Amino acid sequence: MRRLVLAAVLLLALPVSLSAATYDSLRASNPLVAQSISRLPSNGIGGTLNRISSLLEQKRVADLAAGEGASLPAGFDRQMSSALEQLERDLARSLPAVQIADRLIIAQVVAEVAFARNVELPAGQRSMDVLERIADQVAGSVRDGLVEHEHRTGQDLSAARTLAADDPAAASFPAWVQDVVGASLYIPGVESIDG
Repeated sequence: MRRLVLAAVLLLALPVSLSAATYDSLRASNPLVAQSISRLPSNGIGGTLNRISSLLEQKRVADLAAGEGASLPAGFDRQMSSALEQLERDLARSLPAVQIADRLIIAQVVAEVAFARNVELPAGQRSMDVLERIADQVAGSVRDGLVEHEHRTGQDLSAARTLAADDPAAASFPAWVQDVVGASLYIPGVESIDG
């Protein structure tokens, strides 16, 4: 029995490998993801999200515990910031063209794929700057979409608009998205993609 307890303690002491949800896994587990992405006028965003997923799935990155950064592969920040800059361009071209339900689904995908793991890693300043811009961009688009939906349908979205009014920092963006989605679940087509 003591050996079993000791083995459990040693197992718990090992660094935890954290991994982000991949775009492919989110798309496969929730049909709304594929539907929302397909409604974008430019669907290059799927390739960009796959590129970000690939960078985060590199063994030397996926095996790092939160806060460990000394072992990030050489050039990781450059590659990640380049992929994030492409995501920023993809979102700027496409997100304003879809309704609020799709914007909120896509915001969840972006939060899971591009933010959840990146903010745990001590990413370089360049990547963090791009993440901050993407958080502002998506938040602004969601706010605009809520107002547009409210004007078009007459539906009272004041609770969701109040939550969306805050500008999220990159580190708090996933939680901001979940809060806004939670307050918007009564909008047709909006649901949480995590289950």
